[in-house]
Amino acid sequence: MLREWGFPVSPLNRTVRDVDGLLEYYRDIGARRDGLPFDIDGVVYKLDDGPGQREMGFVARAPRWAIAHKFPAQEQSTTVEAIEIQIGRTGAATPVARLAPVQVAGVTVTNATLHNADQIARLDVRVGDMVIVRRAGDVIPEVVSVMTERRSPQAQPWIMPANCPICGSEIVREEGQAVWRCSGELSCPAQRKEAIIHFASRRAMDIEGLGERYVEELSDLGYVRSVADLYSLKLEDLLEMKRRADERDGTTPETAKSGKVATRWAENLIEAIDRSRDTTLERFLFALGIEHVGESTAKALAAWFGDITLVSRMPWPLFKCVPDIGSEVAHALGHFFDQAGNRKVVEGLLHPGRGVRIADTHAPSASLRQCLNLATLLEYLEIPKITALRAQQLGAAFAGVPALLEAKAEDISAAGLTAEAAQGLSTWLGRAANVRLLRRAADMQAELLALAPEESAAARQLAGKTVVLTGTLPGYARRGHGPA
Repeated sequence: MLREWGFPVSPLNRTVRDVDGLLEYYRDIGARRDGLPFDIDGVVYKLDDGPGQREMGFVARAPRWAIAHKFPAQEQSTTVEAIEIQIGRTGAATPVARLAPVQVAGVTVTNATLHNADQIARLDVRVGDMVIVRRAGDVIPEVVSVMTERRSPQAQPWIMPANCPICGSEIVREEGQAVWRCSGELSCPAQRKEAIIHFASRRAMDIEGLGERYVEELSDLGYVRSVADLYSLKLEDLLEMKRRADERDGTTPETAKSGKVATRWAENLIEAIDRSRDTTLERFLFALGIEHVGESTAKALAAWFGDITLVSRMPWPLFKCVPDIGSEVAHALGHFFDQAGNRKVVEGLLHPGRGVRIADTHAPSASLRQCLNLATLLEYLEIPKITALRAQQLGAAFAGVPALLEAKAEDISAAGLTAEAAQGLSTWLGRAANVRLLRRAADMQAELLALAPEESAAARQLAGKTVVLTGTLPGYARRGHGPA
């Protein structure tokens, strides 16, 4: 019917019967794929029967009467010319293969991700190797395998560089993690630019007009060395930056923006930065770009602790008081705020009079009180052999951290611990850094107890329940992330 009405319809469509007919069509189109004047990644089978379609219906937005049958990703061979390291926003050091240019699924591929050092070791990719490359999902280029039979005898195994190629800081690997990271954090230019882009993004501080290009220029020309510097920018700084960038790029006054247009751009950006000064704690925490801390985790942290000064001083075990925050996220939060450079940036952002103003600061949640005790603290500290049950036994036997630290070996055994668990605790307490962490966490527990209100009976009844509201709530965004 569409063809009769004059619409362009593909001459490749065909009506077939049964599974054999479908697969024959799939193989036929696959064989003709490279010669088509357009790119395809598969075929779609549809039931050619209107009443049958209505009977089968839909699942969400997908019809039950149609299904896609994808072709295997196209693969080509090429040579690895180099393996370089890219440093991401969180410091992740990702190895990338620089390839001799090759056409893959209609696109010229010159780079392919190698994911991490473990993947390189598994594939045994070396500089000079002939490799098979494909575009995963017909989008992201990746190395599939190495043609080891064509390897040069001089090819050497690849090892992760010891230092960041951008800032020279040590590249380290966390225990149990596949990812290596630059330890330079916000002092690393590569991380700094990405951190500023994330900080200014719509769901973070929402600085409209501060795109990647301007972040590059502000950073490269020395106007912004951290996200805190954004709030010290003046109109003349932006105009001077624009003039210097034009001179560097060889843009002449005739081809550059007129002075009036450039001034208006700078004024708009200054206004956007000023608007972003007033924000919420969850947006601020998300904007910091802490590893593993997305919008949901930032929202939970804001609800449970209520104050950035508390969050920034929190020992990592106490972050586990927040539901759904486990060991990995807690350690990431603690590591971030333990770094002097990060603390300096946060202090700069909150500088009175010229920094960010967090409007929704409040007392810690009353629900925190249930985890502010010795037993829970010992459980959260991840002490070897100290399970939740053993932690409860210790909590019942000792009045607090000072009493535990003064206890003798026989006192610990008398608490009901096995010899193995008692030895694990004694060994852990034998390290000065662990004792400092324990004391610090106990002090913070006491501070939170003094700040958190008593939990009401009504709140206890609702604890742990999810309340779903529908319709329009004045002053709140539909996304559910607080005030619009």
